[in-house]
Amino acid sequence: MKKCIKGLNALFLIILSFVFLFSSYPVPAFAAEEEPLLVDGKKVTYLNSSTQVTIPKFYQTPIAEMRGVWVATVFNIDIGKQAGTTESAIKAYQDNFVAILDRMELYRMNTIFFQIRPANDAFYPSELNPWSEFLAGHGVNPGWDPLEWMIEETHKRGMFFQCWLNAFRITPSAILPNETNASRYSNEELISLKHQKLNSLSEISFARRHPEYVILGESDTKLILNPGEPAVQDFLVDTITEIVSKYDVDGLHFDDYFYLSGSGANSQTTNRNFAGGNTVWHNEDTLNDLGTYNRYVNNPSSFQMPAGLSLGDFRRESINNMMRKIRQAIDSHNQKTGKFVEFGSKPAAVWRSNSEYCPGNERTSPDGSNTHCYAYSSYYDLFADTKKWVAEGLVDYIAPQVYYDFANREVPYADIVSWWADVVSKTNDAREAQGLKPVKMYVAHGIYQFEDSDTRFLDPKEMVYQLKFNQKFPCIKGSAVFAYNDLLANTTTLLKQGMAYFRTVWNQPVLPLPRGEDDSGNLAIDHLNIVRKQAESEFKIFIPYRENIAYYVLYQTDSGGKIDLNSSQNRSDIISARKEGNILNLTKEENKRYFLRPVSKNCHPSSNIKEIDFGQAQPNTPPELGEIIFNEGKPIITPLTDTLIKFKQAVDAEDRIIDYQILVSITGPEGNFRYEVEDYEIVGEYIYAYWYSFAFDIEEVCVKVIASDGDLETYRISNVAKLVSSCQNQDPEPEPNPGPKGCQTGTCWLTYAWLFSFGLLFLLKKRR
Repeated sequence: MKKCIKGLNALFLIILSFVFLFSSYPVPAFAAEEEPLLVDGKKVTYLNSSTQVTIPKFYQTPIAEMRGVWVATVFNIDIGKQAGTTESAIKAYQDNFVAILDRMELYRMNTIFFQIRPANDAFYPSELNPWSEFLAGHGVNPGWDPLEWMIEETHKRGMFFQCWLNAFRITPSAILPNETNASRYSNEELISLKHQKLNSLSEISFARRHPEYVILGESDTKLILNPGEPAVQDFLVDTITEIVSKYDVDGLHFDDYFYLSGSGANSQTTNRNFAGGNTVWHNEDTLNDLGTYNRYVNNPSSFQMPAGLSLGDFRRESINNMMRKIRQAIDSHNQKTGKFVEFGSKPAAVWRSNSEYCPGNERTSPDGSNTHCYAYSSYYDLFADTKKWVAEGLVDYIAPQVYYDFANREVPYADIVSWWADVVSKTNDAREAQGLKPVKMYVAHGIYQFEDSDTRFLDPKEMVYQLKFNQKFPCIKGSAVFAYNDLLANTTTLLKQGMAYFRTVWNQPVLPLPRGEDDSGNLAIDHLNIVRKQAESEFKIFIPYRENIAYYVLYQTDSGGKIDLNSSQNRSDIISARKEGNILNLTKEENKRYFLRPVSKNCHPSSNIKEIDFGQAQPNTPPELGEIIFNEGKPIITPLTDTLIKFKQAVDAEDRIIDYQILVSITGPEGNFRYEVEDYEIVGEYIYAYWYSFAFDIEEVCVKVIASDGDLETYRISNVAKLVSSCQNQDPEPEPNPGPKGCQTGTCWLTYAWLFSFGLLFLLKKRR
């Protein structure tokens, strides 16, 4: 009987597998084969339980998910300071950012979380916040708009740009020596230190202009904005509104820093988090938030809160109110613009621990996670009710910082991720019943733990296990790692091994997650230009740009096979659509078929796919160039001026992308075209460029334009013009005191000497 049941189960699995083989829907989590997790050869169990942790045996690459990395600018952790404001300094900073994008592509990532507000400052020109000290110096204009440029470069690669902000932090480091507690100083000393620090900030700093809203930590002795002040909350809303109204960002989020945590056991009723003890201030000398709390007690409605909240609950509700205001601002912006800017949070992993195993512990809750009673908690230690943000839909995504491994005995990875997945899933069930959009869950992974000697991940496959475990939960829509610098894997052997294993999991590209309404409609690829290269199986496929297409997915299958659109088995590549069109280099394998699937601007894949018909391939032909017009066709060039070069864009029979090289000869058409004009402008069907004519008597000047489609090239040479000195170009009327060549003695010789010196310097510069 048991054998019969086993046989039926096997048959059921075979049928189930066949059903899903050609389906356009992803295989549900229950169908994935799982195995017990082994760490250091030992089976892992859930905390306070004998139940074993299992993970899927194989990682299934989805069609779309968020894959990202946090790039920390505070203390220049992941990207160095801009060394000055010169063009070379700006270029060096840009090169560093491009290198970050390059490495992200190596790890098949599609989202960057860049820290643009590390400490009440900005990585963009702002009317509200000063330039960041971690860019070119506090309050120092770097000479360009980094945020605008970085967003553009990120979007060029089909990646998403998320802004990472710290809400309240003013000073990234403690303002007291040796990080001693504030209570070791008198209030007068602390007030003096506070004002000294604020006066060192930029004059436009909100903190400097409003010292009455600045408070000082007791054990974590940093200065922060007082989260309980409505004016501070409104200032943060204005800051976010400024960003989304000026920049094409894809999202914004706060990290895990809200109220400062206190030393030892925090209190929900007395002030242990901030300086000044029980002293209450209502002015610019304030060191804590007790004055704000007293104002709330006397007039709760002015804070838009119910009466009777404890100090701890007042702090939590203050953060909740700020999140609600930002939610409203983001929603309003999206409704007005038709955009899909997201707002999220990357909080500490633990909301509260479960009280089942922690009787009498005020830190815990019956709704908490299966974690240690005294685990660091966003609710208790930072006064951030992160579970409530999900329940109210105040965030589009939650990305808990699960910087723990499976073997951790305080916050085990399996326990905390399972708890968050349960919270998000139940919330989304309720939201779906109300017709509301779901909240996405991401996991923030601490890859820096591969090199932390105290609590590090001891198994180099830890990231493999974590990414597999995440696939047990449909509500988890992606992962991101902290921090970028650890992707370089250049510090420890364990980190190198860990990142090598990590790349074996993210070894195929995925699409960004869909957003907004499905705009794929009848999206289709109507035209492809296919060019056969010299090798029989080598092809170049030109895909013309279409305004409503953001990506193309390339599939490959056997000649008689079918395509599973959601299986990574058939998916070969994902290509970001570029405005100049895309060129796909493809080596066709024998007995293989290839297909392209368009994806909409909102990242919804179309149901229409187009097979690449290699039978329509044509031999490549070089581009055709029209007439090159130099100096407007005039025979004489005026010295020391910009001389116009004009020609029509080249025509390519295969609609290939054309690159141009513009060269100048000063020794005629048969001479050496040694001077290159690098900058040109396309206006309509014409291309315009300028050559600066230096001051020598040159017999013949002409231009060669080379047009290339990447494989073949063609060129044409312009008309010839003569460059002569201004004296030669004068009317040949006799002068009263003729000098050489009819020039006036003295004046023309000085002119010649100046022109000769300038020209010689110009030639030497060009040769270098």
